[in-house]
Amino acid sequence: MPSGVVLVIEDEEYVADLLATAIREAGYEVIFCATAEAGLSTACTLEPECIVCDIGLPDHDGYWVARNVRTQPSRVSVTPFLFLSALDDQQSRLEGFHVGADVYMTKPFRVSEVVAQIGALVQMASRLRQRRDSLMSIPASVDQTAIEGDLSHMSIATVLTVLEMERRSGVFEVTSKKRRAQLDIAEGCIVQGTVGGTRVSALAALRTMLGWKVGRFAFIPGSRPVPSERKSIAAYLLEATRLEDESTRVELEIPPSRRRPEPRFATTALGGPSSLLEDVAPPSSRAPRSNDSAALEERLRLSPSVTPRKGPDGAVSIADVPRAPPSLELNF
Repeated sequence: MPSGVVLVIEDEEYVADLLATAIREAGYEVIFCATAEAGLSTACTLEPECIVCDIGLPDHDGYWVARNVRTQPSRVSVTPFLFLSALDDQQSRLEGFHVGADVYMTKPFRVSEVVAQIGALVQMASRLRQRRDSLMSIPASVDQTAIEGDLSHMSIATVLTVLEMERRSGVFEVTSKKRRAQLDIAEGCIVQGTVGGTRVSALAALRTMLGWKVGRFAFIPGSRPVPSERKSIAAYLLEATRLEDESTRVELEIPPSRRRPEPRFATTALGGPSSLLEDVAPPSSRAPRSNDSAALEERLRLSPSVTPRKGPDGAVSIADVPRAPPSLELNF
């Protein structure tokens, strides 16, 4: 049976009672708060297994709660976070994920689905802790590499999530085919990035790393100054994934008219090698040659009534005589 504490921050008494009954039946202890400030204080004190928060609260909105939870200097900063909201527009959803929410559900909702999401989030957090404990143990010494491994065995997102949960400080480095990228991490938050020795934004360095499928990673502990405005690793991962999805969608939406056309080939009747259609087109459909003499000869061939005349320098010109309608001759 599931066990643990679920914190519900909801100002509507009817919704709170409805959630309480279902969550308790699933085996969890439920703690309720009706305001954002009370919810944040309770979360920092109890460090629950999951936080369920409404966005429309009387003192601050739910975004304020999530933003402050994710920047706490304790393990509560990695607590699974579920939003309940009456706002169903894209901007509200993106804002929810940007401040660190794991799940965004809209009202009206099915209570059974909320309970199922809570169970999934709690199990995910438990698996991450077990994997962290079984695969790595970060020593206190700063003179040696704490974590190292191969990208084929563990993803970058998994390692960064563990560093965030442990609130570690140091340098996370990834090398792939003579390429190198680094992330400076302070208390589980990305501070800045480096790609190929050049300072770049943290998001740019992370997107570069996530694009490498082969290589090795390492984490070297060390002290780093904590910035005044901190953004969680989970928020960076969500942003990088969103930008990658948008980039892929834009490429797929390029209209065919703007794509470079492929050359068309024609097969000869006698079974010879294929040729470009331009090579087998009639002479009248081909682009004019840049040679002036060749163009003049073509005009003479199509207009027999035009009399050629050679000048003293041997240049060919056309006599100023009446012209008959041209007789078009096509030679294929």
